[in-house]
Amino acid sequence: MKQNNFDLINFSHAARILGYKSNAPIKKLVTLGKLTEYSVPDSTRKMIDRIELEALIKPIQISENNTDENNQKK
Repeated sequence: MKQNNFDLINFSHAARILGYKSNAPIKKLVTLGKLTEYSVPDSTRKMIDRIELEALIKPIQISENNTDENNQKK
């Protein structure tokens, strides 16, 4: 039997992780199918898997050349 390991967090906590003040962007990500919404037994609360949420975060690369060019233009 496969066991799922979830680290469920509420929408507000998910929003804070992504840098939002409200949970509306999290609801939108669920609606768009980018995140899966989970129900907690014996509760009406909806939760998000933290690992799934963190998978959406992508680092950006800043090259030193671009930084130097921007500083020279100022």
